[in-house]
Amino acid sequence: MSFLDVICGAMGAFLIIMVILMPYYKKEAQDFLQLIGNLKQELEETELELAEVRKELEKRVSVSLFGLGLRGKKIVVLLDLSGSLSSDPETSGGKPCIGCVKTLLDTIKEIASKLDKTFEIGLIGFHAPSSNQNKSHLLYWPSEGEIKSMDNQGKSSLIAEARLWLKKIDGGTPTQMALVHALDYSADAILLLTDGNPTVPKGLPWRTVVDVVTQKNNQRPKPMAIHTVAVGRYKDEPEFVDFLGSLSRKNNGGYFAKFAPPSP
Repeated sequence: MSFLDVICGAMGAFLIIMVILMPYYKKEAQDFLQLIGNLKQELEETELELAEVRKELEKRVSVSLFGLGLRGKKIVVLLDLSGSLSSDPETSGGKPCIGCVKTLLDTIKEIASKLDKTFEIGLIGFHAPSSNQNKSHLLYWPSEGEIKSMDNQGKSSLIAEARLWLKKIDGGTPTQMALVHALDYSADAILLLTDGNPTVPKGLPWRTVVDVVTQKNNQRPKPMAIHTVAVGRYKDEPEFVDFLGSLSRKNNGGYFAKFAPPSP
């Protein structure tokens, strides 16, 4: 509830109380009616002001994705490609993420379907291949630092690229590097799709990632909103949920849990 809503409610309650207590006051009826008229006018003016504020807020939210209100029309989507997304027990580190790859692809399709040609998207895929987990690997669509209109051709190309990338999931989760690179884009918001905690160098806590990303974001002339979407066993990993929630809160974004696979 906004401050203006509180004011309107308080003024309405005051009017009711005044009507109830009117017989106990020895005031001229004309004075009392004048007071009521003034209060009604102030209430109407406040309601008009509140309506204008609501209209302005609605204009700022350009689209709603999974209940997340995104402002602006230039979005960088970060797509986790780590091995933990695999349904193969060996590739996933003993915790198969049944249906997660399909859910991520469906999520990309849903994003494309919700946007029209006035929106522009850049896609960054991220993982650290098991062949060399010390070296992060980032993939870019349409190319590094670029974003593309979500016209029909753009939507088809985005979905096709995501489908291709998701066939090669493997290795660790260099979320920090992906976020830092996304902050170099000329965009309004970041949408992070991931299934687990970031792989942090030297065993540092995940809070380090939040601090590094938030600091860089605040150095931008206009900070980007960072929205996060959990895919996978988020119910079994409270630290993962804490990480995404902290990252989004500190960067003017929202958090949403997309899918929890059944236990194998």
